[in-house]
Amino acid sequence: MSSKYQMWLTHNGESEKLRFPVLPDLIKVGNGSRNTSVDVAGLGEIVIKQDRPALSIEFSCFFPAGYFPGIQVNRITPPKTLKQKVETWKNSDKPAHFILTGTDFNMFCTIENFPCIEKGGDVG
Repeated sequence: MSSKYQMWLTHNGESEKLRFPVLPDLIKVGNGSRNTSVDVAGLGEIVIKQDRPALSIEFSCFFPAGYFPGIQVNRITPPKTLKQKVETWKNSDKPAHFILTGTDFNMFCTIENFPCIEKGGDVG
């Protein structure tokens, strides 16, 4: 399948790369604030502006064990290999680089949460 969108996670100065074989249905971007509000007698509520926290990006996808329509890569890497790679990067002191081509997503990041589950079908 051809798409202008590709999702990449790289590590160690771009020397290690992972192209996600399947694009997620949804990417959630957290862009919150640390502002606080205070009630002041006679004035009402005022907001005390603070520096913004880091952006957070959350998505769900999977590493397939075989080909199917919608796959984004020409060669399948075993899911276990991809899982181990992401876990190694998560535990590293170096940042990862998240890129989603065709969008403005291009940032260095840390991997904070990487839950894994295995579903029925092609186990592995």
